[in-house]
Amino acid sequence: CAVFLMPVLPYLTDSIAHLDRAFGMIADAGASSAACTALHLRPGAREWYLAWIAREHPELVPRYAELYRGGANAPKEYRSWLAARVQPLLRKHGLDRPPRVVPPQFDPPPLVQAAGVARARTPASAQPTLF
Repeated sequence: CAVFLMPVLPYLTDSIAHLDRAFGMIADAGASSAACTALHLRPGAREWYLAWIAREHPELVPRYAELYRGGANAPKEYRSWLAARVQPLLRKHGLDRPPRVVPPQFDPPPLVQAAGVARARTPASAQPTLF
């Protein structure tokens, strides 16, 4: 199981202590890999979130204004900083492996030839009914 930890809230949940605890809990739950990224502030969510920051953490308003001045994404410098901070924690918790994709195991239905095109045949008993 791979886990995508998002959003990491700049200056609120990007500390080593917060990230270490989150990745520890993810590993304890049985995940084999994890990734994360910073808060993405699209229009609508942006206004709501920035109003919440102004109300609950007014000291962060100037930092958020600077960080998200270029749009919805945190700047590349912040994202790179976050990735460098997270990498040792992923390694520590054994979550730095790429996700393993396991193809589904099933027996395909037999093919039927109709007008020169091969199509899968679904048994009548497997057909859903409306009523």
